[in-house]
Amino acid sequence: MPSRFADATRPVDAAVGGTEDNGAGARLDEAFRWFPDPIRRLRVQIIRFDARRLEYVQTADQPEASVVAADRVVWAMPIRWQPGQRQAIDALVRGDDDAALRALLQQTEQRPAVWLQQWLSMAAAQAASRSGRSEIALEIVRQLDRRPLPPMVVGWLPVRWLSSSERPGGIDAQAARAALADPSDAVRLVAASALLEKDRAAASAVLARLSGGQQRPLIAALASAQMLRTMNPAQWTEDLAVNLRRVETLPLAIQMGPLSMAAERTDRAGLDSTAEDLETSLRWAPVAPHPVRPETLQMLVGGTVGGP
Repeated sequence: MPSRFADATRPVDAAVGGTEDNGAGARLDEAFRWFPDPIRRLRVQIIRFDARRLEYVQTADQPEASVVAADRVVWAMPIRWQPGQRQAIDALVRGDDDAALRALLQQTEQRPAVWLQQWLSMAAAQAASRSGRSEIALEIVRQLDRRPLPPMVVGWLPVRWLSSSERPGGIDAQAARAALADPSDAVRLVAASALLEKDRAAASAVLARLSGGQQRPLIAALASAQMLRTMNPAQWTEDLAVNLRRVETLPLAIQMGPLSMAAERTDRAGLDSTAEDLETSLRWAPVAPHPVRPETLQMLVGGTVGGP
């Protein structure tokens, strides 16, 4: 196996969406029975996980790898964390962003499997953003965006989904303005999201260009969802069904941020019943862990530490 996938054969749990067969032994785990049936939790050994596809085997003697489109992979995490990785994750979960940032960056230097290195780096970008280290957060995103990323990783971009009054921290306005012309689409998306409440015209112009892009469909989808934040309560109410449908049809791997935004917008529009339904779903049946919903980060600590 190529050396750049040095620990790619370590077992992982993967939540995979779709109706077609995912290979012998696929099963619906007891802990995931609140998911719709098409989403399965699989214990697999990852051979390759990139922006296009996940290749995996479920047993060492499986003759050929099974293949799933990357945008059908909702979440994937190691069953056994390395000790340093677990310390970094624990810091992230408890909200100690300074410690999490240091530990996550240290773990990326240990060269885990490429997909895991990308996610650990994006988690570091989240920690940097939440702790007010805007330049570090943007630089991490800039470096990650040099190569294609799995949707699961894209879903963790430090994009602002909730209003600044609801969730302090994030990329500061000065850093965001400087990054609006960055060559990286992902950096521009993060910057525009941070600036949307402070300089709507400039941020909206960037988001409009990103949402019309043909080469980066996930970035375009997130930019389009960001533009929903510009609606006033009356506009949101008038187009509620359409707005919710736009969010709910996004790939599951990138839905948590947009869904949280939709819940906030619906609540601000005074649609109490619908907002309560959305909030209940996000709280009790989240599709994946995401920093926009800190309580979901507990989903990251299910694995054991160490072991072969």
